[in-house]
Amino acid sequence: MKGDESEPDYARDEAKEKSIFWYAENIDNEVTPDFRNFMEVYSGIPHEKILAHVYEIRDKAWVIRAYPCTGQGLFLNPLITKSPAYHEILEKLKSGGRLVEVGSFIGHDLRRLVFDGAPSENMYAVDIVSHWDVGFDMFKDRQSFHVNFIESDIVHPSTQLLALSGTVDIIFISKVLHQWDHETQLAALRSIIALSKPGSIVVGFHAAVLDGGFIAYEKGSLKMWLHDAQSWQEMWDEAGKKTGSKWNAGQVIMRDFGQLGNAPDALAWVGENCRMMDFVVRSIA
Repeated sequence: MKGDESEPDYARDEAKEKSIFWYAENIDNEVTPDFRNFMEVYSGIPHEKILAHVYEIRDKAWVIRAYPCTGQGLFLNPLITKSPAYHEILEKLKSGGRLVEVGSFIGHDLRRLVFDGAPSENMYAVDIVSHWDVGFDMFKDRQSFHVNFIESDIVHPSTQLLALSGTVDIIFISKVLHQWDHETQLAALRSIIALSKPGSIVVGFHAAVLDGGFIAYEKGSLKMWLHDAQSWQEMWDEAGKKTGSKWNAGQVIMRDFGQLGNAPDALAWVGENCRMMDFVVRSIA
């Protein structure tokens, strides 16, 4: 990481060459029937044009940042619908609740919420670098999608993001935390807690391990820091002590990547101990 920013160096420093190991030439398998239906109904893109459209958008996003989720096409299928809290989130939003997504990328998860009936006006998308226009190009909804975008680092929040402190019912964060070491993850949790109001929930997904505690993995310039269920709760306990709050992080499902609509070997380089942690964290004090 450089300066005060929490963005991993590889995302900016790797030449955008497609020979890097996390870039897959062929991501056809990520274009699922559910994704095709969404693009036809929500975006009005004809069935026969969807595949070419996906590759065009992937190229635009790759030029901005060389993220693994971009290179492997993992951004095509929203994870939020897989959360056991999804219907709770929908109902909170329909009742006027406020949601902030940290690491929104092109806004694919938020658009699924809108597709399923949530109003977009009370949702906020936060990312350290903007792919927001790429999202409009992807989904063809510039005139109808009214989510508020804030370009900000969650670890060093902007004034605009700080203005939401204490007002947020739902924080969604997916495929973000595992990029950081313990201290940076802890700083991110403190910022998330500052956004939350009593009774809020923090929902999301990140790469994790079945056991072994908090473990660092590295391949080339790509590094990840992964929790098991116990170390995950312990970090929330630590964040709670530092912020005068209390959180139950025990609602965890360790999912195979294939269960989430992605290629089963998406993170095979990490090893058989790796899973995707599907978590719901609840404010209890």
